[in-house]
Amino acid sequence: MELKQKMLTTIELSGRELGLIKLMADFFVEKPELTAKIESYTTAHYALMSTYSENFGLSIEDAWKTFEELERKINEVKYVQVEAPYPLKRWSSLSDEELNMLRVLVDYFS
Repeated sequence: MELKQKMLTTIELSGRELGLIKLMADFFVEKPELTAKIESYTTAHYALMSTYSENFGLSIEDAWKTFEELERKINEVKYVQVEAPYPLKRWSSLSDEELNMLRVLVDYFS
């Protein structure tokens, strides 16, 4: 039996992509200004893209591109490790359940 070596591919999320993840999470904590946006638009995706575009000073097209790139990265990754900022300065791994929750979050806004 031949032993196969697994290679880990590193991906980095941009500041825009991290901001987008935070905004998606904010929609679920029912911030009044975001809840009103979801209710006023036809889809959660359009509400997210509009809000993201406004908050980050991007065009709607650039917001969509950022979302699509984030979606691709999250769906392709098998293992996620995050670095906590100062003062913690340590690395933590997301569990399979946490990674799946991140995928569900991204899928909800697809």
